[in-house]
Amino acid sequence: FGVGLSRNVIDAYRFLVHAYEPGDELYLFGFSRGAFTARSLAGLVRNSGILRREHSGRVKKAWALYRDRIETPSGAASTLFRRAFSYEPEIHFIGVWDTVGALGIPVPGPGWTKPVVDMVNRRWAFHDTELSSHVKGAFHALAIDEQRSAFRPTLWSRQPGTADDAQELRQVWFAGVHSDIGGGYPETSLSDIALLWMVHHARRYGLEFDTRALSPSGPREMSPGRSTEFRVRPLVMGELHDSRTGLYRVADPLHRPIGRAAKGSDGLDTGQYLAVPARERHDGDAAYRPPELEKYLADEANVRLEPVPMEARATDLPSTASVPPSPDGAGRATADGTERATRGATDQTS
Repeated sequence: FGVGLSRNVIDAYRFLVHAYEPGDELYLFGFSRGAFTARSLAGLVRNSGILRREHSGRVKKAWALYRDRIETPSGAASTLFRRAFSYEPEIHFIGVWDTVGALGIPVPGPGWTKPVVDMVNRRWAFHDTELSSHVKGAFHALAIDEQRSAFRPTLWSRQPGTADDAQELRQVWFAGVHSDIGGGYPETSLSDIALLWMVHHARRYGLEFDTRALSPSGPREMSPGRSTEFRVRPLVMGELHDSRTGLYRVADPLHRPIGRAAKGSDGLDTGQYLAVPARERHDGDAAYRPPELEKYLADEANVRLEPVPMEARATDLPSTASVPPSPDGAGRATADGTERATRGATDQTS
């Protein structure tokens, strides 16, 4: 598993080395395993910079510095390497869907496999998925209803010393299981909600989308022969799937803690919110009562809601090159939304 993940990160890094031009804004996206890849790539860029093209032969050295977890990004070796061979850009935007596991990979199995899993995790623990201060905007869509114990969510924590006005962190809980959030089922009404939310914020940060591709009739208008399965139709009461199939049925369910540790051990805000459509589903369906959501909503004073656009519009948004963070409640109410675009997750695990 770790070998494949490392290869994905190195391939993505090589692409940046050959494609990056000074002044480019970096937007990283991924779902599940791809989310881990995006977060690791951000860690590699923070540690080694993006090699200037004339130094593209030093990718192995950049990788070796990143693997050496004793050598921090602010350490002498990494700092001198970046100054000599690399550009040192910010990551403008990271958007991920439901990062899971210590390596971004769910590893199911009985309890006796834990030592093996722990050994693998230790071997590949150099992967840096923490949220660096050089990331401007970080957005994470999380699944409320995923109960497979191998799919424990891996949330971001903010680094000490990161100023609120220098970085926006939003980790938002949506109704649905793992692939209801990141996509993968033929019925996409729930994953469309998380997608609309992500695209809304990416547009706030200046990324442009063709909204025609994301409207219910857009794909057919753009290409009359195109399948209707690409239509975007978010529904608050959309089909919620059961991911506990096969061997997962005999394992104890995991109820994901929602909003727990809203502040990390260092006292910094972890940026957790509940998506308004998830609250609407709870309020409109008496049978929808996830235990941890119930606990979260019981403490009304600490409930933080995140509005989500529910349709794609071509409305222009102001550039946010200097805007983050947005105030709580920024954006439009669920039925009065904006934007949307296709997601290119680098990899996924359903």
